[in-house]
Amino acid sequence: MSQAINFEAIDIAHQKLRLVDELSVWPVWENGQRIYRLERRDAKRFYRVGIREYTFISLLDGNTTVAVACGLSASKLGTDALTSDESEAIVIWLVEQGIAVLATDLLADQTLIESHSERPSRKTTWLQRFNPFWTQIPLITNAAKINWLLQGASKCFGPVSVLLGILVILGGITAFVLHRDSVYESSRDLFSRNGWISLLATWIVLKIIHEAGHAIACQRAGGETSEYGIVLILFAPLAYVDVSSCWRLSRRSSRLYVSAAGMYVELLVAACAMFLWLMTDEITTRFYLANVIVAAGVSTLLFNANPLMRFDGYYLLSDAIGISNLQTESQLEWKRIRRRFFYGERSGGSHYRGMRRAFLIV
Repeated sequence: MSQAINFEAIDIAHQKLRLVDELSVWPVWENGQRIYRLERRDAKRFYRVGIREYTFISLLDGNTTVAVACGLSASKLGTDALTSDESEAIVIWLVEQGIAVLATDLLADQTLIESHSERPSRKTTWLQRFNPFWTQIPLITNAAKINWLLQGASKCFGPVSVLLGILVILGGITAFVLHRDSVYESSRDLFSRNGWISLLATWIVLKIIHEAGHAIACQRAGGETSEYGIVLILFAPLAYVDVSSCWRLSRRSSRLYVSAAGMYVELLVAACAMFLWLMTDEITTRFYLANVIVAAGVSTLLFNANPLMRFDGYYLLSDAIGISNLQTESQLEWKRIRRRFFYGERSGGSHYRGMRRAFLIV
């Protein structure tokens, strides 16, 4: 949990920070350069920092002040080390993201936790567990039980199989464009009262297939899936699978492969439904096939591929441009702009520079 601290009221240079215990760090190579990935295991959040930032961060042990850590990193990196302003910006970012805490506040936080550990708030617990906007219900928490199934299915995600699948998808898209008016005519009752029930049932089944695609691709790429279940968004059920471990994969192509797997499977289903639609003239069968085409094809492109929503397209974009937690970083960037514009605050600038910072603002 990040701390609500007024950094304008304290001297950051003389503060001592300590990295949280739930943090894991490991080096990876990207584009011929060594970077470091940070994982907050409790929140399942991943971050990416360069060697300049990591050298400074690694010195924050709760006993070393920010100024001393900045000097030590300068003795190691020379002119490549962070400046004092950049170090202070990193400190603010670390605290805002919950990666580090001020050492002076650490004991107070622990005392607060201990004093309330025996008296949990029933109201808060109830709201967290029964939040109507987002209720997550784990169904399988021991993925080892179904790993054999994922490993078997992963054979269908080999290079040749995926290439053939892409050709089928392209053929299905072409067929849909040529016959879209007839498909829309077949689905004209899709949004009627009875059609909505059919659409919802089809959508739920497709989302299970979608999440299975992510799990299978993650297994093949060398990652692991730790949890399966359903999430209720305004009481509408959706399947989910935890494939956050793919962020530990060193190859970006593997991570992009896992992120795109769900959309790939749904579009493949939509393409097959399109070919079956062309092969039959039976009205009811065409209606249900059009149902699948709309739910698996059109909605996937409109929602899952949309980078402005936190679905697959968002994570593909985030990883492609090398900015983890893209939405959070963008919100923090605009928060800093508002502080600077309305309150004249000059500290707490982003640790992203140049085109990346411009991209966050856009």
